[in-house]
Amino acid sequence: MLLPRLTKVLVGAVSVAVATMAQLNLPNSGFWGQHRAEQYLAVGGLVAMAVAEVLGSVVDHVQMPRVRQFEQELRAVLSAGISQLAVSSVADWRDIGVSAYHARGVPWLRRLVLVDSLRLCSGPKLGSRWRPGRGVIGTAYEQEDLLAVDWESYFKSAESGGPNSWRARSDLDRFGLSWGELMRTKALVGVAACPVWSEGGKLTGVVCVEAPADLSAAGVGAIIRDIAIAVGDLGTPPASWWNYVGRRVA
Repeated sequence: MLLPRLTKVLVGAVSVAVATMAQLNLPNSGFWGQHRAEQYLAVGGLVAMAVAEVLGSVVDHVQMPRVRQFEQELRAVLSAGISQLAVSSVADWRDIGVSAYHARGVPWLRRLVLVDSLRLCSGPKLGSRWRPGRGVIGTAYEQEDLLAVDWESYFKSAESGGPNSWRARSDLDRFGLSWGELMRTKALVGVAACPVWSEGGKLTGVVCVEAPADLSAAGVGAIIRDIAIAVGDLGTPPASWWNYVGRRVA
């Protein structure tokens, strides 16, 4: 998460600054003789950071089998989802993309971060981070319900109105997007997103499907809900997942 990283950077910067100034006798040779407690705290901060880095590496190593198992299970779920959608004649299996997002951060700084995605051919990028209420992904999360949009038609209508007309729309009607963010979605055709619920009924993320087809049919929605349930059954990604270089982040 962002907060622990910022805390680590702040503690490190202050500790290094204090230790360096003490070693160089700045601002003068007598100053640090009266501030020994601060020096001990600075050294303690540096030691704590070093220990945290070592422990983090150990945890990553220990969790690697679980990370790879989670990766295999998640990609199996995404692959099966693509297969089911292709069988239902949504689109050619090579043109269907399925992504899983996990909610991270404290409630007032919640972010939907890409866990992994699968698409067998090149296609539009959905983005690796969304806020609740932004985009189809964030809106589905906020509304806690399946949301399917004919984005091709939606984009053409919005583009024809121009940026001023776009800014005059309500935040909900704009999916929380700025004009620039909208322009980056031109390649999308059909987009559908469904909330992911844990086995305990907790809202944990979103599954998103994009394809060059209409995704609003009831049968398609049922398949997307099944994918979301399967992702929810996998549970929360291991802590070391977010440091795993093998995961697809775009």
